[in-house]
Amino acid sequence: VVRAATRSAGPSGWMPMTEKYVLIAGCRDEETSFEYQPPEGEGKVSHGALTYFLSQQLKAATPGTTYRDVFERTASRVNAVNSAQHPQMEGKADREIFGVREVTPMRFLRVTARDAGVVTLSAGLAQGVTAGSVYAIHLQGTKDTAGPAAIGEVEVTEVSVVSAQGRITSESGDGVIGPDARAFETRHAFGDFRLNVTIIPTAGPEAAALRALLDGSTLLKVVTGAEPPAATLQLLPVREVVAPTDAVPRAGALSAPRWAATGESGDLLMPLKAVGDEKIIRENLETLARFRQALALENPDPDSALRGKFALDLLKQDATGEWVVAEPEAAGGQVVYIEGDAIGFRVNSDHDKPVFVALVDFEPTGAVTPLRPPPRAPAAQEKLGAGIRYRIGPEMKSVPRVTWTPGFPFVDSVDHSGEAEALETVKLFITEQQADFSVLEQKGVRGDAAKASPLSSLLRRTFQGSSTRGVEMAPALEEDWTSVSRSFIVRRRTTAALKEDGAPLVIGGATLLTKGLGGTASTQFGVKGREAAARLMASPLTAALSDSGIEVRQSVEIAGAKEVGPPTRGAGDRPAFELQLSAPAEGFGQLVMAADELGVVSWHFSEPAGGGGTRGGSAAAPIARSYVIPRSVPTEQAGGTATRGIISAVGTKILKELVFPLIDPIIGEVSATFVNRYEQHHWPYQIRPFGPADFTVDTAAPIDGEGWSRLSAGRALLMVHGTFSRAHLAFGRLPRTFMEEMHRRYAGRVFAFDHFTLSHDPRENVRRFLAAVPEAASLDVDIICHSRGGLVSRMLSEKQGEFSLGKRQLRVGRVVFVGAPNAGTGLADPANLASVLDVFTNLLNFLPDNGVTDVMSMIMSVLKQVATGTLGGLEGLQSMRPDGEFAKWMNAGARSGDTRYYALAANVTPKDPGLRHFVMARGLNKLIHGDNDLVVPTAGVFAENGSGFFPIVDKLVLEGDEAVSHTRYFESPAAQAQILEWLAGG
Repeated sequence: VVRAATRSAGPSGWMPMTEKYVLIAGCRDEETSFEYQPPEGEGKVSHGALTYFLSQQLKAATPGTTYRDVFERTASRVNAVNSAQHPQMEGKADREIFGVREVTPMRFLRVTARDAGVVTLSAGLAQGVTAGSVYAIHLQGTKDTAGPAAIGEVEVTEVSVVSAQGRITSESGDGVIGPDARAFETRHAFGDFRLNVTIIPTAGPEAAALRALLDGSTLLKVVTGAEPPAATLQLLPVREVVAPTDAVPRAGALSAPRWAATGESGDLLMPLKAVGDEKIIRENLETLARFRQALALENPDPDSALRGKFALDLLKQDATGEWVVAEPEAAGGQVVYIEGDAIGFRVNSDHDKPVFVALVDFEPTGAVTPLRPPPRAPAAQEKLGAGIRYRIGPEMKSVPRVTWTPGFPFVDSVDHSGEAEALETVKLFITEQQADFSVLEQKGVRGDAAKASPLSSLLRRTFQGSSTRGVEMAPALEEDWTSVSRSFIVRRRTTAALKEDGAPLVIGGATLLTKGLGGTASTQFGVKGREAAARLMASPLTAALSDSGIEVRQSVEIAGAKEVGPPTRGAGDRPAFELQLSAPAEGFGQLVMAADELGVVSWHFSEPAGGGGTRGGSAAAPIARSYVIPRSVPTEQAGGTATRGIISAVGTKILKELVFPLIDPIIGEVSATFVNRYEQHHWPYQIRPFGPADFTVDTAAPIDGEGWSRLSAGRALLMVHGTFSRAHLAFGRLPRTFMEEMHRRYAGRVFAFDHFTLSHDPRENVRRFLAAVPEAASLDVDIICHSRGGLVSRMLSEKQGEFSLGKRQLRVGRVVFVGAPNAGTGLADPANLASVLDVFTNLLNFLPDNGVTDVMSMIMSVLKQVATGTLGGLEGLQSMRPDGEFAKWMNAGARSGDTRYYALAANVTPKDPGLRHFVMARGLNKLIHGDNDLVVPTAGVFAENGSGFFPIVDKLVLEGDEAVSHTRYFESPAAQAQILEWLAGG
């Protein structure tokens, strides 16, 4: 179905989507379809722009051509002449045109009459015939020009709508050219390349000066009367107020006369120019002329062997950073890139010979940029092998990204809450010989003087202009070439100034209440399959979000934040602002991630008045949810970003609305047992060997019967990890030499215990450990334990009487506690649950460790529970509460046995400005109760706590320059040396 819309008619308004049709419309719903007067018609014949160019493409179609092929070529031609008209397509775009697959003879025109030295041909303007084109004449019945020689040649001199007349320039014999002879095009005249320009007013010194300048251009043509202008130049007077009926009302009030250049749609083609800027006006119009003509370039040869043999795919990066073919949005049928998105291209060749390829970008502002080869290196043009795929962009160290040109569309909009869009086109040129595209820098062609390709010659005329103002013959098509165009929408991120008086600022899908805070906010919407605000997140966070089924619905960025007055909201004792969002869709939960100028991350939750996302029933009206975000502006500058784990950009505040389904497709409903099911599925219990060859990976098989026998044969070393971790993550930063020494000392008897740290308390951990130990095993172990793993280790040494060992024997000789919460940590208090999530997140961000993505995915499982108001099922975290039931039970009882304890603790002051700001802003020392390693109190590792095993005398506290954070103990040479000393003789 083909329809050229007139106004307020778009594809989606005509018929429902189905696989049974293809619908092509002339423009979008809010646009107008324009008429087009082709240069070969000398301004006397008008066509609908879509109809004209579509009919040309349908005529040129060959077997295997699809509707998409035709539409892409048509749309780029329409946009070349009317920048405000964007054809649309819906339906089965990749279907072969009319469902026909057949071999057809070469296209030809029929000679219908002859009068002396003039012949009449059976096609005209409607079929793309142009004055100046040359045709070889063959006898009736000829299907291929490779057969018998031509009997003559004709040059077209006059073209009407459906017929043309040509002058016989050569003939093999008198009168041999007659009716029914067949004419095959050998040369095509492309017509006048100049851009039609109208000047208003036509009289006056300013207009005369401008016209004199434009008349000297080979690319511009000043027109009056009936010839339609592509650009209109109007001298706008001084005006204090503007009425809708005034000339170019978008130009607004003016304190001095200004030249305004508008296109066919009335939109500005360039910024307003002062009287005296006529030279700049001419340069800009010439840029526009070059842009349109280059965008419209196509090989008209219907017998081109290259036509239809190449496809150009637009690529995007998905949530994991992988490059995939970009899919059009459901509404409008166009691929959409948001400002800042990464973009790539893939060329698919079905041709059986190698060719040269070049990729050119046609930007909304009229700029033309060679993407490949770069304009400074035209000799680097790639030669594409036969029948292969070739990618442009993904292989680059710094991938190309879509940008929005500042100032476009040349007049600032008062309303920044809507998303501005523009159409951009990339065009692939395919040639049989190398062509120089450096001319696209508008500096002229540096071609091969001995033999310039037809395409290079055509580009030279396009960008340098014709020597005459009439029709100029295109060069003979001595070699084949073709082109493929792909258009896409560029969508600007919305931007607006914060309202310092506290009035609501609606931007995108968010409302900001920022009393006392200055700055600029911008928003970018995220949809599934798009890497939303990609530059703001490092790949581990992107991967963790994807793995967790969490989608970024939108991102808000606040730049240039500054304190200008007191706030009305607070987050505890910290000043804050408010972010309001609509409730998530039915069956979804919601939370907000924030990052400040130094990259400090915080998680935020809301208790909606109407409850969380629903799990069934009819959808209710959206309920506003409020999130209170700390607003303090750090005074320090951000450090380097090379070591950041999850936030890749600093210098602005970032807010991300995250939504997730309340039913996980693998582990079920988000409820009090969600984290437990997550641990079962992703990080199950296991007791595994832990050797120098596999201690950094999670691939070791569980210990078998022979392994247990070996462990029972002498003193063994057991490694027990802490919260949000596994053995290979907790101890993976130890040097291999350290692990080799441990294996030497313990004769290879080194093993590790992977266990639940969030949903099971240490008692359940030990029950699972003992259940995995064979009945007849007799273990004599030393232990290195980290963080919460210290509580599990203490259960094995201090509380064996609480468990049924059966015939098992277990003796614990020495235990090295590394950052263990033997006196608990204030972060484990239920009121501080958000803080513990923030702490571990920022440790991963500023001090990224092994398995950032895995740990972030585990953190996100807890975030989901908290976001839905479900705080139960986290007994593993609660076991570290200083005043909790488990701690009181654990730290009661006299000393027994000969187990010896050693303690390794730290008192750290972060060196990274961001982490230091986080500690100060959150009052972390107060939450943890004293000096700490950012998670556990320093003294709490070894000080008296009520247990007969404490205090620990043999201890090392890392302080000053030797101090490390909670997750970095095993990188410390001092810590490694001390552990080796304590375990000497193992």
